[in-house]
Amino acid sequence: FNTTFILSRKYRNSYYERLSKKKPIFFYSSDCKKIIDEDKVMKKNKVIKNKYAIFLEEAVPDHPEYDRISRETRKRPIEVKEYYKLINKFFYDFEKKFNLKVIIAAHPRSRKTYLKKHLPNFKIFKYMTCDLVKNSEVVIAHNSTSISYAIYFRKKIIFLTSNIIKNSWLGKEIDAYINLLDRSCVNLDKYDIDKIDLYNYNNFKYRNYINNFLAHPLAKKKTKLFTSAAR
Repeated sequence: FNTTFILSRKYRNSYYERLSKKKPIFFYSSDCKKIIDEDKVMKKNKVIKNKYAIFLEEAVPDHPEYDRISRETRKRPIEVKEYYKLINKFFYDFEKKFNLKVIIAAHPRSRKTYLKKHLPNFKIFKYMTCDLVKNSEVVIAHNSTSISYAIYFRKKIIFLTSNIIKNSWLGKEIDAYINLLDRSCVNLDKYDIDKIDLYNYNNFKYRNYINNFLAHPLAKKKTKLFTSAAR
């Protein structure tokens, strides 16, 4: 059918070209539109006054969905006790080495009281991830969708894994990000804190990621897809 497509990324661009002869509408993905909208209303004053690193918490060992999903592809990637033991040790070593406080950006489904129990030495915030990422020095993550914030704001990213996580479905998703962004990964079971690269990132890879997954390079900021009456 002679269908018009809204292209919000270059990924599989050629696929849509085979389906329609009409000129496509180039736009932003929902993730990128959210970043742009939040950035417009973001507070001018930093929530954290001193320099810090932000950890994109995503309930890796204890997400509530694990109890409802029995499929092999989404079983618990690591046990709770083992995970928080590893993550607390790394954050302690990280802060000591780089003189940067680690701040936790909690997953929307995570409970702050529960996280405080397992991460007692770190400040925890909810619903402020975009703001916290924008003003951070570096982003620490596994495979959170909020990594898009870090890429959009050109932040250095440190990916975390472990021996157990690496052999799970989560390990494969972390590897996908590493390959796309040309980043290294810290194995929480065995790492040399002195060899962690805190300062460099591949701008070419970041730009390609934005074009391929966040916003089509031909998108115009003034393009409007919906009128106020249709909202």
